[in-house]
Amino acid sequence: MTVALELLLALGSLLAGATQVFLILKFIKPQSWREARNRLRGLQYFWRAALSFAVVIVVLLLLAVITGFLCDQSARQRDQATDTIDLAAAERALKESQVHEFLEMYRDPKKANEADLQRYWLLGSEALSDVKTCLSRLLKSGEHYGAGSRLLTFEFRYGLLFGDRAEIGTREHWLLFLVHSDGSAVRERNVDLGPYELEYTLRKVKGVWLVESTTTPYIHKVH
Repeated sequence: MTVALELLLALGSLLAGATQVFLILKFIKPQSWREARNRLRGLQYFWRAALSFAVVIVVLLLLAVITGFLCDQSARQRDQATDTIDLAAAERALKESQVHEFLEMYRDPKKANEADLQRYWLLGSEALSDVKTCLSRLLKSGEHYGAGSRLLTFEFRYGLLFGDRAEIGTREHWLLFLVHSDGSAVRERNVDLGPYELEYTLRKVKGVWLVESTTTPYIHKVH
């Protein structure tokens, strides 16, 4: 850009000089054939300088447009790459939170603690309240998810990013064996859950994706 600017200034100076010559020749009538010839040469000099200046301006404008376009393309590619990485991180955090919730905390509700909750769920969120309600129900009833409980399917149907917020849709299928404290099955509960199509909202806080809300059909919401 420095070279282009220097070239533009040089051509501008040349055009200014040519313009002075043009004005002089424009208003002074030639007294002889030599003056007429010099006037013609001066006019040629002016138009050449003007044409050169115009060509340089056009070239610089084209370069500016092309450079801006390439920069925009590069910026968009960087943004897309960042979004892809961010979305993958949000999806990974979501799946980890669900596995931790259903296959770890609900298998042994007594061991669940605040650190577990704040690791995956947004403080003060509806999702955190749902998990706490489930833990409280299990502790009160003395029930938990027993051996054989597992995740069968966890597929991502879509993922959308809006800055520090992510909206993710999943298709999930779980086998969850609810048992009493003595290990006997809670027979009135269906163990085969799914496949469900669920939606989640996550928030990114200090670089960590946390679950904010979910459409999971918790028993305290559907009964």
